[in-house]
Amino acid sequence: MRTLPNAIESRSRSSLPRLALGLLTAALLASVAAAPVRAQGFGVFKTKVSIGRKHPPAAYIGSGTVSVEVTSTTPIAPERLRWLRAQIESGLRSGDAPFTVVNSKPDTVVTCTITALGSSSRSETRTRTEWQKIGEHTVWREDTQTNETVEDYGNVDVTVNVTVFDSFMSAKYEAGEAATGDVLDSADLNPRFQEECEDRGGSYLNCSGGGDLIGSAASSIIRRLTPAYETAYLLLPKGKLKKASDLFAIGSWDGALHNLRAMPLLTR
Repeated sequence: MRTLPNAIESRSRSSLPRLALGLLTAALLASVAAAPVRAQGFGVFKTKVSIGRKHPPAAYIGSGTVSVEVTSTTPIAPERLRWLRAQIESGLRSGDAPFTVVNSKPDTVVTCTITALGSSSRSETRTRTEWQKIGEHTVWREDTQTNETVEDYGNVDVTVNVTVFDSFMSAKYEAGEAATGDVLDSADLNPRFQEECEDRGGSYLNCSGGGDLIGSAASSIIRRLTPAYETAYLLLPKGKLKKASDLFAIGSWDGALHNLRAMPLLTR
């Protein structure tokens, strides 16, 4: 089986320079607005805007039809394999994913083979501080002409028994061309989960019951093959730059940059 290098999806040549320049200009505006020495037209009031950024897949394997195969070399319940396959298929159908999931005659085959799955636990102790009663004293009350007992409280170090639960999974993922067998992308997946639960004599306090290793493995595969999104927040200055800031805020990059280029130099 031949292995091809990972292909990284790039943005179009026409939109990338504008986007990069827009982000750079917006960031510069925000940094200038926060500088101790303010130029004319820069005030203390800023406009907070959010900018959505779309990242290409870590590995670009083209588009078309895709099928998903999930197997295991270690004993595992069949429903877990079906659940992992369903999670991967759902992610490949979502949003901007350029795939059509099929059961036969695909262009690309995504395989995930689970090689290890297990869990362990161990007992340990922890020390923490608790607010507890540490004593009492009496005080004389003039209004009742009697002594009154008052409880004293303070921080006390206490020892707590905990059980540490560890779960792990190892799997191998590949995406390959169905016709040629060429490997387009591959990775080793090793999701882990650890949790500490307070042990109250066999019953556990503050315990979620374990992590979703199947979901974590599926998410790792989906992130490699589909676009990712993030939101960045910028503080854009007002004053003489308010018009440009307003254009940035509504996503009009070209208009904002044209406005900035047409402005005279700011003076102190």
